[in-house]
Amino acid sequence: MEPKLKDSIASNVTFWAYDIFGYLLPGLLILAAAWLTNCRLRNIVTEFPNMEYLASLAVLASVAYLTGHIVAALSSVVLERSFLKHAIGYPSQWLLSLADEKDYKLFKLFGHYKSAYSAEFRDHFLKLFEQTFGFKPTDSQDIFMLCWSYVSISHPNAYKRATHFLELYGFSRNVSMVFLLLCLLPFLPGWNSFFATMPWFIFCLLSGLLMFKNYTKLLRRCDDEVIRGFVVATKAKQ
Repeated sequence: MEPKLKDSIASNVTFWAYDIFGYLLPGLLILAAAWLTNCRLRNIVTEFPNMEYLASLAVLASVAYLTGHIVAALSSVVLERSFLKHAIGYPSQWLLSLADEKDYKLFKLFGHYKSAYSAEFRDHFLKLFEQTFGFKPTDSQDIFMLCWSYVSISHPNAYKRATHFLELYGFSRNVSMVFLLLCLLPFLPGWNSFFATMPWFIFCLLSGLLMFKNYTKLLRRCDDEVIRGFVVATKAKQ
């Protein structure tokens, strides 16, 4: 579902908001929580030789950024390509009435997912899509990715708004994965948090679920922005 983000950004841009929201901040969050609650990890960190302040910040940022990439890879596989894809479906499927309720048993837990475009708008969109790309679409993935590419070229304002939602949903998805991983900390050697195990587990689990629900809301906004932007861009060219 997630497009090849950096391939669609100008070639001279090497660092952008997604690197901060999608990788750096989630990485810092999981490292900070592990350092605060695990004495073994804290002892390992304190054994490193002292460095200059700026050098320490650079090392911390690098480790957090790398950790964020690992978290993002896990969240992409576990939360998006596994759970979301098979349990509730992608929002574009529901928006365009391409999903079958019988295939997604858990979608009722995400009420905002079920709402769809009006039949008039859906039929108009599919007609424009077929006229533009020369085939009748049946797969929501194909629809979204082609519309994303089209909007990135033909409607910069809609593309900018969609990218903003992408940055936000990437942050929410990865932070959701962070909290779910933090549920495991009390069961690892070295746990010494002032939190009792069960309150910590419940807090992290609920936080992970809330961030996941926020992720689905923002993902839907991103899909909606791309689809509507495609309609506007195609009509503007006629």
